[in-house]
Amino acid sequence: MRRTYLCTRAMNTDISTWGGARRQMYNYILLLVAIVGFIASYMSYVEYRRQLRGESGLVCRYDEEGFSKCLVLYMLPQAKFLGKIHFSVLAPIYFTVVLALVLAFTILGAPKILLLVLLLSGLGVVLVPYLIYLEYIAKAICIWCTIMHISIVANTLMSAILYFK
Repeated sequence: MRRTYLCTRAMNTDISTWGGARRQMYNYILLLVAIVGFIASYMSYVEYRRQLRGESGLVCRYDEEGFSKCLVLYMLPQAKFLGKIHFSVLAPIYFTVVLALVLAFTILGAPKILLLVLLLSGLGVVLVPYLIYLEYIAKAICIWCTIMHISIVANTLMSAILYFK
């Protein structure tokens, strides 16, 4: 009996092959990681906006006694893309596009959509070392940023596994 699932239906692969159950599991992990990255990017944006209004953050605190020191990073002039747009503003846009593409791949199973996810995630991986460097020079850790970094790397790995298998 031939059984197919969402991501395999368009590719017409059998559930007993690698393209079946294992592929579906990797696809759902990719979707979960994209959702986590989106939530972290949104929370980072909320923290950044609260800081601009002079309010204390939800996780980040002005007194620096909180677990995360996002506020120190938000004040860095290097935390802006081309010196203009803050990374906390760009992150939700990036993760919205990634999440939309992952959802489209989950539903349609089109390899070209997965390739776009892989390319976009790969672009994010190129930026992650710079963002980690900013945390290093500021001597601060941003929990939302760290979650996004992990999400970007995991998205790249999962989409590469799915694309090249």
